Amino acid sequence: MNLIDSNSVHNDITACFNSISPLIRKTPLFKLPRNEFNLDCELYLKLENFQHTGSYKPRGIFNKFLTEQLPTGTKIVAASGGNHGIAVSYAARALDLTAEIFVPEVTSNKKITLLEQYGANVNIIGKVYGDALEASYQYSQENNLLNLHAFDDPMLILGQGTIGLEIDADLQSEPDAVLAASGGGSLLSGLAAWYQNSNTRVYGAEPFTANAVSEALKFGEPVDVSVSGVAADALGARQMGKCNFPIIQKYVENVFLVSDDDIISTQKLLWEKLRLVVEPAAAVALTAILTKKYQYRKDEKIVIVICGANTDLNFYEQ
Repeated sequence: MNLIDSNSVHNDITACFNSISPLIRKTPLFKLPRNEFNLDCELYLKLENFQHTGSYKPRGIFNKFLTEQLPTGTKIVAASGGNHGIAVSYAARALDLTAEIFVPEVTSNKKITLLEQYGANVNIIGKVYGDALEASYQYSQENNLLNLHAFDDPMLILGQGTIGLEIDADLQSEPDAVLAASGGGSLLSGLAAWYQNSNTRVYGAEPFTANAVSEALKFGEPVDVSVSGVAADALGARQMGKCNFPIIQKYVENVFLVSDDDIISTQKLLWEKLRLVVEPAAAVALTAILTKKYQYRKDEKIVIVICGANTDLNFYEQ
């Protein structure tokens, strides 16, 4: 499937939306008052933290499962830092499938609990996502099972692209800019695919400690990176997705790098000002604006995708 320079990409994403819409939530687009956070622009938050399972992930997962037309009882294998596995488990239960999930040791207890609540069999293996991924591949090959990658799949890109469709529908126009966390690239490439034939500029953001997309753009291809930091469980791809890379390379304007300390500050700010519970990954894109990595214009209409809420609630009791 060609998602670059494609005249049909809007139709493909619209068809995806029509297919998955009975199974997902249309999440709110929240307009912030002018000068909130001392930002003098027209700023909106796309609240994917309100999506089923607390992240945008079910969009792409449901699209993949429905496209594959899997028989009842099929076992799905997936590796995840948490959110992908949670979405796979949720979607599997909704469609009468089963889930075998592999997670690394950095995965939060909150996410492991959610996996178990949705009926997944959870395997904790390795220090980072890449270790869990290798273990999941071995298991799926030995048992001849479908292994659903966390971000490197065209069906996931189309599913995540439905976020752009919803943004435009709520605004009744296209925004000037959309910012989202990078991770392995399915969210960012989904947005870029939707906006590729528009005047909307798409930007990514990621931590210095989990920068697979920035490094891929630097070297001209996906490369291995070391992963650590506060957002490693959600954005800790050792290498960004190969099918995501050409879309991001061509249609994403820039990817901003931010520090762990600034991410934590933004996470706290979203709670203190808006009472939004978000995970560190969900604070990354807003951090790029608050730290002036992204230099906005006063007349800009900007949308920040708040991508997830699966965090340790003890953070808010500190």
